[in-house]
Amino acid sequence: MSKQSENRSENKQHLGVFLLICLGSGLLGAALGLGLAFAPDTLGTTAAQGARWFCSRAAHFGPLACCVLVLVVFLPLYRRAKGLFSGWDGEDELVIEQAQQRLELGLLAVNVSVIVCYFLFGCSACAPMENPRVIPISAGGMLAHLALIMVLQQKAVDLLKQINPEKKGSVYDFRFQKRWLDSCDESERLAIYRSAFAAYKAVTYLCLGLWLLLVLISMFFSSALLAMGCVCLIWLVQTVVYCTASMSLGKTGSSLPR
Repeated sequence: MSKQSENRSENKQHLGVFLLICLGSGLLGAALGLGLAFAPDTLGTTAAQGARWFCSRAAHFGPLACCVLVLVVFLPLYRRAKGLFSGWDGEDELVIEQAQQRLELGLLAVNVSVIVCYFLFGCSACAPMENPRVIPISAGGMLAHLALIMVLQQKAVDLLKQINPEKKGSVYDFRFQKRWLDSCDESERLAIYRSAFAAYKAVTYLCLGLWLLLVLISMFFSSALLAMGCVCLIWLVQTVVYCTASMSLGKTGSSLPR
């Protein structure tokens, strides 16, 4: 079978499912659009009032709440990982794998708390100046959270470096990511690259979904245009960086980044 025949056969095999998904997506979009078109006018007003109340009341205390929550999640994982490493007999690799998994889960919790804290602080900053006394609470909570996550990251990375003595880098070094990557072996770097590609695909699908949602919302709220522009900007930067890096690595004589 020639390559052209193989291409036609493969395209034909997947075309039906592709068209069904497109049809289903179109019907779903039409249903959402009609639903928003006939939604009561009070829906938008109620949502706006709820967002305003959240920004002016609850969001000020969000960064402090993030400090507490990240400690509740991180500390048990860190202590368990440290206990596993301390009791390691030097032979059972499963113990080390479990310790590293707990540290990675702890770092995931730290990174998630950073994003949530930034969001809550942004909501607080957007709030009407109805109660200026709560502003120091929000700003102080944000600074406390930033200091806390740096300490937690340092603790986790230091323990990872004890588990893997070949690892290099300090979280307080602005070139930490490069130094850490340089100290990884080929299999670890391959895992990082595969994870990055998985993240690239996830963000692409997310941007597409957010764009569709914001297009529907922008029919009723003009403020959604700014959010749509931000989503498309993130999508554009990600796509351009990925494609240019791919073209650069595809040149003769190029090598994977270290």
